[in-house]
Amino acid sequence: MKITYKSISAKRQERRDRMQLFGAALGIVLGFMETLNIYTGISLIIPILGFALALVNVLIAKFYSTFQKKYGEKLELILFKINGFMMLITGLGFQFSGSKYVKYVYYILSLFFFIVLPYFLIPAKKKKFVLQLTDSEIIVNRFIFKAINYPWQEIETVFLNNEFLQLKTKQGKKSRKYFLQNNTKVLVTEIIDFMKKVKLENDFAFEIQET
Repeated sequence: MKITYKSISAKRQERRDRMQLFGAALGIVLGFMETLNIYTGISLIIPILGFALALVNVLIAKFYSTFQKKYGEKLELILFKINGFMMLITGLGFQFSGSKYVKYVYYILSLFFFIVLPYFLIPAKKKKFVLQLTDSEIIVNRFIFKAINYPWQEIETVFLNNEFLQLKTKQGKKSRKYFLQNNTKVLVTEIIDFMKKVKLENDFAFEIQET
């Protein structure tokens, strides 16, 4: 049985995203306020786009829960696109202010947020963050890090709810929490049924504790 997981909770992810959005909005406003006088004519569209983007960031941060319910996992892609636009506009700002090299850093960063993160790095990460429940052990795959193996006979307790799965070994050590991506009651029931089956067939002594 394979289960995809996240390394942080939904609440922590929300706090992190909110802080990043507010921080990005503040940074872009302060940046363009300092250089506003250099823009004339058609180039005024650059700070206008910057301020508009800052406003979008603030709105998403303020109503994050609403956007999360509406877009689900697509919200992450939207945030990457917003970050990409922010880097692109900031690069254009440096170009108009006379910078020779810094602008290229922001152009590269914009490509990173537009293409590399959403279409290569994040999909690869999701495929690697997997819990494998077999008849003999639980295998925790951790993206670029070496997998961790937990044989059932070394596990004392499995803590499980609709949000995360956590293990406690017979040595008294607890693993980190593995936050379930598709955290539904159906999935939790399937996990419990699988573990009960493994426990019964192999006479393992671990406990299953629903928290």
